Amino acid sequence: MELHKRRGAIATGVALLIVAALVLLCLPIGWTTRILLWVGGAAVLGVLIVRAVRPFRFRIGPDGLTFGSGGATRSVPWDDVQAVVLDQPAPGAGGGDRPSPRLLLAPAGGADVGLPTTASSMAYDGGCAVLLDLGDVVESPDQVAEALTRYAGDRFVDARPSRGTDAVDLDFTVVLRGYDPAAVDEVIRMGREALSSPPGDQRRVTAAGRIRDSRFPTVLRGYDRWQVDEFLDGLAAELATPVDAPDGTGTGTGTGTES
Repeated sequence: MELHKRRGAIATGVALLIVAALVLLCLPIGWTTRILLWVGGAAVLGVLIVRAVRPFRFRIGPDGLTFGSGGATRSVPWDDVQAVVLDQPAPGAGGGDRPSPRLLLAPAGGADVGLPTTASSMAYDGGCAVLLDLGDVVESPDQVAEALTRYAGDRFVDARPSRGTDAVDLDFTVVLRGYDPAAVDEVIRMGREALSSPPGDQRRVTAAGRIRDSRFPTVLRGYDRWQVDEFLDGLAAELATPVDAPDGTGTGTGTGTES
């Protein structure tokens, strides 16, 4: 699969330069200042155009990954790849839109991929190289994930929040070594069904106990363990909430009673 770079920056830059030029004509400033500002704007536009038209290559194939820009291209065979992670960065401290997904590469032991391995991901315990910001290419993250699933096999880790609706519809991150999703989904589904019973019902008590006793197998591509544990602790606590008596006191049903 060949990826293609977005070229929209050129049209955007030209439009902004035209608008800026028209605004400068209306401002009460001298011509010398106007010319200097126009020259500065043209220089910025030139940089954008150069970056947009630079040669770009990114290919996902049966032999590995081929990537590069500006005329320098590098090929990395799958044997040199420990993991390739489709990572979803968290929003910044100020909130706002979530950043575009990015593609990270974890080299196999001793392999030189020609990039610094200074990035990190919750899905992989080790240094990674940033290969690509998917906001810079035409193809969608789902298309990239499909190609990596086909060619990278177990090396590919889709660390974007889970969006499955046939399971429990929770945004657990899929990591390189995590809880078996099928086992986790089954326990959560059982707990949610038990929530329909009234507080103090034996079904809720049994479900809360089963959740606390659950032990999930670890698989190559599974749910983030910390996220699952935190969610299940809250679900078990909700299931074990004691029923309120008419006088407002609890009956003590749940995980235990006080004496």
